[in-house]
Amino acid sequence: MSLAERVKARREALNITQTELADLVGIRQQSIASIENGETKNPRKIFELSQALKCSMQWLKTGIQESNATQLEGVSLWTDDDEVDDDDVYLPFFKEAQLAAGNGRVVELDCDGRKLKFSLRSLKKLGVKPEEAACMSVWGNSMEPVLPDGATVAINTGNTEIKDGKIYALDHEGMARVKIMYRLPGGGVRLRSFNTEEFPDEVYSGEESNKIRVVGAVFWYGVTIG
Repeated sequence: MSLAERVKARREALNITQTELADLVGIRQQSIASIENGETKNPRKIFELSQALKCSMQWLKTGIQESNATQLEGVSLWTDDDEVDDDDVYLPFFKEAQLAAGNGRVVELDCDGRKLKFSLRSLKKLGVKPEEAACMSVWGNSMEPVLPDGATVAINTGNTEIKDGKIYALDHEGMARVKIMYRLPGGGVRLRSFNTEEFPDEVYSGEESNKIRVVGAVFWYGVTIG
């Protein structure tokens, strides 16, 4: 995947236009267009671009993923030795309910004891109720580069209404998946991956979409390197 494709993928993941991204970076919309169509291969404002796209400059330049502290700010793995803070909430981490970003894995909720610590204030700002949130792993490469193999997603099970272009966790006939969703006329849905070269869009009619249950909207993700 080229720099142009990475910039476009991140921009679309954040659901912002080229003009909005240009304003955040401090350049013209035409400059963003030149980057995304491959004309500009070494942007002068690569640091500002990475900040606006909420990703590491290293990944933006090379495609090599690294730990991103900004994505993980206010979130940490909980252990029995941790002190409990009144502003903290511990969301269960369902390792066995691994949401496959490829063809899917069987949905099996079996908490292995691990939890992720979130700030209550952060959840409130996002409109997420602690009792309606859970964390799961993502496996497969269909959602790369945004959600690489092994990424963790936090899901708001209280938000199952489909909004075009948003990322959702799905139960597809017993298979867990993470996809970008779009509504279609007649009650159908379109499932999209970020890795469109290997995973083309999946289109389901209204009748077929009855077999797809939206588990919840993805409101946070984190990537662990090592």
